[in-house]
Amino acid sequence: MSRTTKYRKTARRTKANPSRGRPPAKSRSFLKEPGEFYGIFLFFLALLATVSLFSERAGVLGKWIDEGLTISFGRGAYFVPVLLLVWALSFFAHTRRYNFNSLISGLALAFISLLALAGIIGAEPGTIFEQSQMVARGGYVGAALAYLLIKTVGEIGGSLFLVVLLLIAFLICTRMSLKEVGQKVTQKSVPRIKETLKAGIKGLKKEETRELGPLIKETYSGIGLTVTDAVPKLPAVERVTEQRITIRKPREEETREEQKIEEQLEMPLPRYLDDEGYILPPLSIVKRSKTISPQLSVQNVQESMAILQTVFQDFRVEARVTEVTRGPTVTLFELQLAPGVKVQRILNLMDDLCVALASPDIRILTPIPGRSAVGIEVPNKIRGIVTLGDIFNSPDDQRNRPLLELPLGKHLSGQAVYINVAEMPHVLIAGATGSGKSSCLNSLITSLLFKAGPSQVKLILIDPKMVELSVFKGIPHLLTEVIVDPKKASAALKWAVREMEERFKLLAKTGFKSLDPFNQAIVEGIIDQESFEEPLEPLPYILVIIDELSDLMMISSAEVEDSICRLSQMARAVGLHLIIATQRPSVNVITGLIKANIPSRIAFEVTSITDSRVILDMAGAEKLVGRGDMLFLATGSSKPIRVQGAFVTQNEIEMVVNYIKKQVEPRYRQEIYAENSDDSGKSPFEDELLDRAIETVIMAGHASASLLQRRFRIGYARAGRLIDMMEDRGIVSAYEGSKPRTVLITMEEWKRMQERSREG
Repeated sequence: MSRTTKYRKTARRTKANPSRGRPPAKSRSFLKEPGEFYGIFLFFLALLATVSLFSERAGVLGKWIDEGLTISFGRGAYFVPVLLLVWALSFFAHTRRYNFNSLISGLALAFISLLALAGIIGAEPGTIFEQSQMVARGGYVGAALAYLLIKTVGEIGGSLFLVVLLLIAFLICTRMSLKEVGQKVTQKSVPRIKETLKAGIKGLKKEETRELGPLIKETYSGIGLTVTDAVPKLPAVERVTEQRITIRKPREEETREEQKIEEQLEMPLPRYLDDEGYILPPLSIVKRSKTISPQLSVQNVQESMAILQTVFQDFRVEARVTEVTRGPTVTLFELQLAPGVKVQRILNLMDDLCVALASPDIRILTPIPGRSAVGIEVPNKIRGIVTLGDIFNSPDDQRNRPLLELPLGKHLSGQAVYINVAEMPHVLIAGATGSGKSSCLNSLITSLLFKAGPSQVKLILIDPKMVELSVFKGIPHLLTEVIVDPKKASAALKWAVREMEERFKLLAKTGFKSLDPFNQAIVEGIIDQESFEEPLEPLPYILVIIDELSDLMMISSAEVEDSICRLSQMARAVGLHLIIATQRPSVNVITGLIKANIPSRIAFEVTSITDSRVILDMAGAEKLVGRGDMLFLATGSSKPIRVQGAFVTQNEIEMVVNYIKKQVEPRYRQEIYAENSDDSGKSPFEDELLDRAIETVIMAGHASASLLQRRFRIGYARAGRLIDMMEDRGIVSAYEGSKPRTVLITMEEWKRMQERSREG
């Protein structure tokens, strides 16, 4: 048989039995339907996700799935099982009447759009990635998309874009065009709308007679919220301080308030006269702060309480929150410990509480002053602002207080905190840069200008930084211009010491022990004026305010420290008071003598616990959160209180200053700097070593106190005094930091100066 015939027979057999050489029918069906296994797997994932979200019996894997879905998709996590179920059914359903691929694509697009829409509505870029906000909205996915849209097209543009995506998703799911949708909606809706309008017109008169009083009252009255009602899941909470939170005023009312302020500035004001013709500024210049949304405040407290209870349960500490006090900056949670529980166990949880509450600035009070309870201060995620307008709510109440009783800020309880400078009698303020020291000084000075006239209080403002207190330049309360030169500041402090001594002599001569009875006696005419060469007048209080002590201590630490110590020891009785601020609370600046004589201290946020101990002699200031958050340690108090400082804007300060400057011109005391001029007028032969010292520095080619100390074996004070005398006479250059002074004359010129002095 030939090879061709063999091939033909094989082809006929193959054509007659086509199944030969192929796999059986069952195996061929299995290869065509592998999607059923995918469908079963997706169906299992949908069930597992459902059990994980709605039950706690899914084990460790279920807990991970629950946390992962909740963090990723927020409230949208409950729709993930639905999407998985639809996807699984698409592998089992085989029909040409509907395309499951378009349904799945449309649902996925709608799901992502809804997540982003939930994250973008009412969100702020600064808080959009907070875990509590993401879980309550659209999770990380929604927050990321919302943040991208807000940064690119804004909140409104992003919302419109997401609405368009939802419309596209609807069209993909339904596989319909907009024209078809419009036609169907028109055919079904128009008849129903006509019937609804007819029924509404008939019942219009009945609707008009309905009572609207309760509705109006419910809508526009203040919202009273009790934190206890907002946290029903915490049985350990016994009671929580009620907070009355009012609805924020509409923009129209704010505009009316601004117009009211302008009208008060133009109209004749009430006459609070202390000087002839002088009128105090109106308190309406300072504005109130805006209120915080009640829902956000309660939500913040609710979340923190739940976290505290969880931490206590995890570490098996029997403690419960019994009271909550929400302040402008922090919230105080009062804890009641079970019998036998040591307070140290709460202190040992400090780091764990910081991690759980996502804040490193938590303070634990053991105990709360005056109460048998432990307190935990937690910073608010949404902070409030305290302004002078919030405290100056009653003009009569403010101006009836003592003259030097000034508002400092607000306590956690919302009560205003005042400091009486006359009783303190001096204040030391310290804190890091940007913590609120200068704002505190501005607030205190502005408050004083609202209450006191130029004849009642005089100010000496020392501002080495040149920019913080310059806004008060030109007010009639100043004894001298705002001092920016450290040497002039030292001279002003020396003048204050001399003024203190003169006042003591006057009080001793008239038989009074303090300034207030002396002034009262002059007003009532009790003192015999004939025994004095000039008629006596009431003496004003004098406040010396230093914005940066460290700069003064670097230039002339010995003289500044001596003046401050003398004033702080004795000046209270004669009406001289110090308010000193520094941003470098080190022992080189705040020396032991200064601390011992200034017991009243205000500590703002500092960088280390060491700085806190320098100011307060205890820890705590390193846990403050800045922006006016302070610890105030009053005279005679063992524990400081936490206060949110009152804030006054630059515009408000300028309005007060301009109002005052238009009435009275300042009268500066030129004798304040007489200390320097007196020194410069002294005879060059007043110190027996001066001639030899001048010859020594001329021969050496430079001048320094250490050179004179070594050469003549004298102390630093005398050597420095000789250098100053040379500078006043133009023999050596001025102070240049660590560099030695340059000699400005030669030996021949010095000989000629001596000859002219002998001839004269």
